[in-house]
Amino acid sequence: MITVKGASGQRIQAYERLTLYLERLKPANLVTKFDPNLAVHEFLFLTEKTINEEFDYNASQQLYLSKNTWSNIVTSKNNVIHILHKTYDSISSDATLQDFKTVFLMNYVNGEDYISQTLDDLRKENLIIN
Repeated sequence: MITVKGASGQRIQAYERLTLYLERLKPANLVTKFDPNLAVHEFLFLTEKTINEEFDYNASQQLYLSKNTWSNIVTSKNNVIHILHKTYDSISSDATLQDFKTVFLMNYVNGEDYISQTLDDLRKENLIIN
């Protein structure tokens, strides 16, 4: 990897921002957002919108990461959105928001913990480069 002198501060900030993004992306943190009285489809819409807006806000940080690490962050985002939709498609139409959140969390917990793996990769890359 080619490094530019003086970019280490920006690179550290990129690691910090993307670490925060990944923490916010964890389903356990997503289910605490928004009004608990929302309809399930409203929660789904707002959650996906928030995930994508924050991702777009942080997209420029990919300049300071390895291609593989950035790819893992994109995959983490896409996987969470996929689980949101899979959960929505699998629950009954009369399910409450709490039911949805419970199934969403279980679907994540029962799958691969790619967010934690991406965070580990981010930490390792930060230690190697900085």
